[in-house]
Parts: sequence; structure tokens; C-alpha cells
Amino acid sequence: MAKTKQINLADEVLDTLQLYASCMRNSALVGEMLVATVCGTLRVTPFDDWIALQFKDLELVRNLPGGEYNEISGKWNIHVYNGMKADRAAVLREFNRRMEKIGCRIGD
Repeated sequence: MAKTKQINLADEVLDTLQLYASCMRNSALVGEMLVATVCGTLRVTPFDDWIALQFKDLELVRNLPGGEYNEISGKWNIHVYNGMKADRAAVLREFNRRMEKIGCRIGD
């Protein structure tokens, strides 16, 4: 039986964000990245099996289509489970979908 390669979310998120070079700024906090979007600055903090996302400007985030974020805190976290186990590959796919949704496209 072949072993499935373990996805390191922090490395994968950083690799993905580097593709959106014009969107990304480094944060003063270790492990946290700041992304400029049409909805204001998005704080991105990857953990082992989920990604914390939070918009800083709640007025600008109201422009986000679909209203998937928390209107009070600006949080837009990503958790995906397959049964009781976190699905890191699905978390990364959802992260990429959301990045495109907020106007960050590869090659910008």
C-alpha cells in the first residue's frame, strides 16, 4: 500500500501566496501573511489542518460576494473534514477558490 504524502498547509499556503506576489505582504507576526484584496487586507495564518482568514476592514469586506464571512469579526476561516479527519488537500483547494473570489489571481 502506497503512503499518502502529508500536506504541510503552512508551506502550501506560502507557495500559493507567492504566486499572487502583487497581493502579498509579510506580516510582523511569524506564520502570518497579509494579502491585499478588493475587500481590504486579509490576514492569512495557516495551521496544521486549517487556515485562519480574517479581514481587517469590516466596511470593505461587505463587498465580498456571497457573504461567507463573519460580519462581526471579519473571520473567514477554512475547516474541511472528511468524517472526523481534517482534509488538508480540500482546505488548500478551498483556499485557492477563495483567493480567486477576492480578486487574487495567479500571475497578477
